[in-house]
Amino acid sequence: MKIYKKILGFYQKINIYDKLIIFNSFTSFLAIFLPIAEYQLFDTTFFINNPLAVYLLMITFLMSISVFIKNTPFLIIKISSNIYYLIWVIIIEKTNQISQGPYELCPGYFINIIAPLLYIILTLFSLKKK
Repeated sequence: MKIYKKILGFYQKINIYDKLIIFNSFTSFLAIFLPIAEYQLFDTTFFINNPLAVYLLMITFLMSISVFIKNTPFLIIKISSNIYYLIWVIIIEKTNQISQGPYELCPGYFINIIAPLLYIILTLFSLKKK
């Protein structure tokens, strides 16, 4: 019970943008588990998972830790890792590297774009709040 009170007390002390960063971690976990594309083979639908999901998992961990660490090098790492992931998610679809055959994008692909964008925006707004 004491641990719960400490966590709740800390959560109440942080600014709204850091709270939203923690909340966006749930969106990132959705992006990790949801399929990004689907294709039909005969009468069966197959789903394709995100090959970059491991990196988003690392970014989610990094962003959750970022609530505790506030320094410039860590800020640069946060923003650059999100931009790097975002670029690769877009490139993998534009170069048809998701699948060699025909496929349709699923909502999970768009969540993979929204989650890092929200991380970048919230990180920049959390700087302005100071």
